[in-house]
Amino acid sequence: VLPPGASTLILPADLYVGEKSRPGRPLDKAHINAFVLSADGAKKPVYFDNMRLERDLSDRVQVPGLHAYSFGPGTAPPLRGFTQITPATLYSPGRGYGLKNAQVARAYDALQPDPLYATGICIEKGGFAVDVPNGKYHVFVNIDSPSGFWGEYQIYHKRTVLANGVPVVQESMDLPRFMQKYFRFADVEDSPSENTFDKYQRPYFQEKEFDAEVRNGQLFVEFEGEGWANYVSALVLYPTEQAAAGRKYLANLRERRRFYFDNYFKRILPDGHRDARGIVPQFAPTPAEVSKGYALFTRDWMQDVSVNSVPRREETSHPLDIFANAGKQEPIVFSVYPLRDRGTVTLSVSNLVSANATIPASAVRMGVVSHRLTRVTAEGTVYTIAPRFILPRDSAQMSKGTTATFWLTLHTPDKVMAGLYHGNVQLRFADGRTDSIPLNVRLFSTPLDTLDAAAGPWGSGLSLPWYESELGDYGREMFRKSLAKMKEYGCTTFSGIPIVRIRGWNNRKPDIDFALGDQQMQDAREYGFRSVVVNYNGGIQGFDNYAMDLAAMKSAGFDSYVEFLRTILTAVQDHAKSA
Repeated sequence: VLPPGASTLILPADLYVGEKSRPGRPLDKAHINAFVLSADGAKKPVYFDNMRLERDLSDRVQVPGLHAYSFGPGTAPPLRGFTQITPATLYSPGRGYGLKNAQVARAYDALQPDPLYATGICIEKGGFAVDVPNGKYHVFVNIDSPSGFWGEYQIYHKRTVLANGVPVVQESMDLPRFMQKYFRFADVEDSPSENTFDKYQRPYFQEKEFDAEVRNGQLFVEFEGEGWANYVSALVLYPTEQAAAGRKYLANLRERRRFYFDNYFKRILPDGHRDARGIVPQFAPTPAEVSKGYALFTRDWMQDVSVNSVPRREETSHPLDIFANAGKQEPIVFSVYPLRDRGTVTLSVSNLVSANATIPASAVRMGVVSHRLTRVTAEGTVYTIAPRFILPRDSAQMSKGTTATFWLTLHTPDKVMAGLYHGNVQLRFADGRTDSIPLNVRLFSTPLDTLDAAAGPWGSGLSLPWYESELGDYGREMFRKSLAKMKEYGCTTFSGIPIVRIRGWNNRKPDIDFALGDQQMQDAREYGFRSVVVNYNGGIQGFDNYAMDLAAMKSAGFDSYVEFLRTILTAVQDHAKSA
């Protein structure tokens, strides 16, 4: 990604050929015969200058006695200065290092976020041995997984790291601790001033560091934990007397990871000075706005307001004008452009009063637009900060240059007297200063017809990647909450159910478990839905639905895949009719 203006484009030599996430393959640097630059689709000329090859000297920090190892399946070259360890790298005295008594669950290449932590070996028992002179050593090891292609999350009950038989790391996780970790960024805003690597990658990977004493000429680091508990990706050790140099090495290692992260994932920000029409507004705050320290403005709620949006003069100093029919919802949206830090601002709404009736303030629900990292390209290598959620809250932080948008929702009563209602939205700042915006609402007493077309979201569940046996009714409770929210917003369908599973076959007849699917359909009917869309989030489990599963077909006793599918679908259809 090349932003406008002069910039430096750095291409690390460890590139992938093809689409990395599908995956592609590492670039074969020994057989490059051409280098082509193309600026397809560029609206203006792109000039390249001062092209050069530079040796990778990022591992320039030298530490006497240091050993560095990178673990993985061997599908990608290790970070410079690291020795690659694959499941086949077994310890031998001649080699002097390797896996020892290791029970490997699997080796994996997640392809991101950087060459060092992208790959790893899941070790359930046993570990890694390296021959070193007797003495005390400092050990640095990462056992946290970067997650898989679909965002698979690392879970475990217990995991332990031992150094020469002595436990040095002992961690346990139950459902409450998992949820605290899983949702730790749920309420966190993203802003242009933040560094993505520092904000998310550094807390995500909690590397383990400990000292160990070697007395028999060998350091043996063992790992205990089921499945993905110990995703060993990197291990570094050095003599403790080299502590100062070792700390410099580890700090430099973090910056090397940052380099690869920032080269692979590129953030671009919206042009806050350019509106949806492409016009660059010239906004000059009035003396009153300078005195208050902010400017209020309203923009069509169908147009996104970014965190760095600057208002147009014609958008300021306007009342909020909306209209709605009985029983329907209508957004009330406005933004605040802070000219200086103003602390926390809290909102409230007055009653809406007409000549003949009153709508209580409780009919308006508060909300704040939350800006989060958002993919620009499908695979996420280019990302931005965009408005993503409406959080149910009545306050927001006002920081200079960071535009805040408030999204209130009027829930019009089912029975309402038509007319023009008036009220106001009140703002109270941390220093006690107040402000208000007039709110004018035209209401119609005539209810609108129910939507008669199929419309709804892709997906319907809000599951947790935790052990299913310990979740209880969590999945169903969240599913029912999703149904209620979808119905509230007028959706008539959704995707992802029913889920049924083939448990086995008997004389070419499938034994299908319909329990979960029946429950899902019952819940959908209860909330008023009359149609669902089956996609790969739901459907029939027990065989591969992505391709022709010939093995499953033959195991069921069929020679024709058409007959195999017809038998399954007929059984499902017969059950649906009886249900």
